[in-house]
Amino acid sequence: MSEKELETRQLGLRSWHWMDVPIEVKGKEEGSAFYFRSKPKGVWPEGEMHEEADDGEDVEEGSEVEDEDADESGEEEADEQHGAQYGIDKREEQEDSQAKSTDAPEPETVKKHVPPFIKLSDKGEKALGQFIEYILNVFKYQHRTFCYAVYVCYDMARLLFFDRSGAYVSEPFSWRKPTSLLHEFVWKLAKLAKAGLKESMGRDTTAKLMDEETRRRFLDEATNAELPSHVRKGLEKAAEGNCPLYELEIEYTPPSLEEWFPGEPLPDDPHPSPSAPPAPSSSTSSASPSSSKSKADPPVRKFIVGRPHFSADALVGRCTKGFMAFDVTNRKKWVPCFVKDSWRPYVPGRTRPEHLVYERLQRKGVKPEDGIATLICGGDVGGSNAQCTEVQKDLPSKNRPVPRRHYRIAIAEICLPVSEFESFGELAGFVADALTAHCKAWDLAGVIHRDISVGNIMIRVEENGERFGILIDWDLSRLQCELGQGAVEPDRTGTWQFRSAMSLKYPRKPYRRSDDIESFIHCYIYLVLRYHPTNIGLREKIETLFEGCFIVGGVQIGGDAKHAMLRSGSVGFQLTANPHLQALLDEIVLCCKWAYDVIDDHEMDRLYGPIDVVAQSQPPAQPHAPTKVAHAPRRRRFGFASDQLQLAVNRLAARVNMGSSRPPDSRAEPFQMGSFLSDPNELIQLLYAHSETSIDFADKAPDQFSIRQHQDVYRAPDPPALRGIGKMSTGGTALSDRTSQDIRIALSHEKVTTARRLDIVGIPSSSSSSKKRAHVEDLTDNLADDEEDDDEEGGSSAVRRSKRIKAAKGKAPSVQSGTAKRR
Repeated sequence: MSEKELETRQLGLRSWHWMDVPIEVKGKEEGSAFYFRSKPKGVWPEGEMHEEADDGEDVEEGSEVEDEDADESGEEEADEQHGAQYGIDKREEQEDSQAKSTDAPEPETVKKHVPPFIKLSDKGEKALGQFIEYILNVFKYQHRTFCYAVYVCYDMARLLFFDRSGAYVSEPFSWRKPTSLLHEFVWKLAKLAKAGLKESMGRDTTAKLMDEETRRRFLDEATNAELPSHVRKGLEKAAEGNCPLYELEIEYTPPSLEEWFPGEPLPDDPHPSPSAPPAPSSSTSSASPSSSKSKADPPVRKFIVGRPHFSADALVGRCTKGFMAFDVTNRKKWVPCFVKDSWRPYVPGRTRPEHLVYERLQRKGVKPEDGIATLICGGDVGGSNAQCTEVQKDLPSKNRPVPRRHYRIAIAEICLPVSEFESFGELAGFVADALTAHCKAWDLAGVIHRDISVGNIMIRVEENGERFGILIDWDLSRLQCELGQGAVEPDRTGTWQFRSAMSLKYPRKPYRRSDDIESFIHCYIYLVLRYHPTNIGLREKIETLFEGCFIVGGVQIGGDAKHAMLRSGSVGFQLTANPHLQALLDEIVLCCKWAYDVIDDHEMDRLYGPIDVVAQSQPPAQPHAPTKVAHAPRRRRFGFASDQLQLAVNRLAARVNMGSSRPPDSRAEPFQMGSFLSDPNELIQLLYAHSETSIDFADKAPDQFSIRQHQDVYRAPDPPALRGIGKMSTGGTALSDRTSQDIRIALSHEKVTTARRLDIVGIPSSSSSSKKRAHVEDLTDNLADDEEDDDEEGGSSAVRRSKRIKAAKGKAPSVQSGTAKRR
């Protein structure tokens, strides 16, 4: 093969759908990922870059080697850049109630402990990355519960077992004699295959391979001209390249008491059925919660899927995969929908399936038209406790990964990522729509989302072409009454890049509604930096504002740049030739400053900071009313096409100023924010006002992360051997695929984390997972995604949205009235 073909991973390109056991063979231990006959040299000096390991020197058995800076991140391909259709890495990748921050960048000061059989030489790390890539591709392109693997080095070998909580790695053994463990393993594997026991070989037997007749109908249905263009393209791509199609089942599982909502009795009906999908003429269901459930509906719904639309690059964790699918429960009428497949954490009393949250929202009166997705059904694969992880049972109790269950949920909408907005006025409307949904979930159902990110704000396209923002991925949500209980582990869940400054800076602070509201602001600022020219270096701004983290007292914290920006009231950059958008950003950040003025940072450090109590022995400064600085930040004033924005700004400023004069000790909690961040209505008004005045502006620029990569955005390309190599992490609710690529390709210094023990290895992470894979089925897909989506909508959605907003001119949306939408 040519060097180009080797670099693009075309070797074995068509085999990932059918490979049962990946086998890696090395001729010399020097280029191996593991030690076999030799042992590691020992512990490398602190802060010193390790050199090639001395294979001939022994260390004490069972000792650990610390790897401080040896790994490099992979360059992600574009095969699933649109992976945010149902949110996730979301998310990627990072994320359950007992896992650490899902998408937190790895601080350079963290020492990673790896087992002594992992080679930390440059060649060893590259070999390990390549081997991990093979395992990831098996999980990505197949429906798996676990995977065996074999690693051979000359006349020695190791056997491995991977599931979504960790890995078992055997001791090295010689395979020269026919009585060796390798011979026995191959013989037993052949016996299982001959007997058709695919489940014992790691296959998910609930996924049934479809025949050619079904494939032909799938392609016919996918090319239906009545479907939206982005749906047609996604369904056609799912079956491209003769990709096998599978029928997946989602079976209703009665909720258990330990995963039900506190203060609410279990349903009387022991066998309620899933909601029926909406009619094809509408992308949302208008049925009431009671009417949407019918005893005539089947307890098991069937869906046909092909190539994953996105797949989180993580060996352990949620490992979410999203599919554009057809609901084929009614064989005569196939309905397009979206199916999310993941391994959800199971912690009694602390976690619950996502579909139960959607059902609660519906029961409490939050409807799809309010800005949430339309639930079809959801449940654990094969029934409760049918497909669970096993490796965590044999790991040390300290920092043991949570058990996980295989889970699927089906949603009626197939949405566009929010990055497909056409103007920043339209984007402001999308964010306001999602924030309104967040507000209704809080007020009506007592639910807080806790994972606001770019990947979880989506664009729903109606049949008439109108576009709305919706908020998805409610699997990390909590009830209001559950917030005071704290997290299972100290670090917070969610997407690190968009978490609030307070939640990052004070890791022991209880999570509150204001943290979610602030995350919406960080999402908007991030998209402005990505799609609008500015006067600053993007690399430095993105790294400090969204990626920054460090270790204090053994706890990973961050948010200093966000905290400084919001404390100062200055956004810290100027946009090129867009006074309306600049005024909006300046006004939002200035209002955030007023909300932060009521917070006593000294008291927050003492109560919720990571610093040891001994270091905080001196009494904190007495609270005092905020005073005006000598050079108070002011926004630039411009003439607006409409006075709506100015009215909203004036009203908002008056209300926030009133709130900021309140003495801090009158608040219920020391971390209670001022009104702008404690109640979203002012922010919603401001965003809708900007949407009305600026929706027709053509102010969206090409992707600045790509346009300016020659300046300061992208780091140098990785060596070919490391391209597309993701980290072994507990990534769960992660960034969307597109967002993950934005930040991680451009900026992060990802590392291949490894296991903890010699014989039984778990792979819990302190870092995020990369979301994309370089090993893809069809390399032509990699370069085409962005170009295709640019042409998806023929008409201008900005015009349609402008009409909708202007119809509600002068009517600032409230929590009760919801988003101003015309049906």
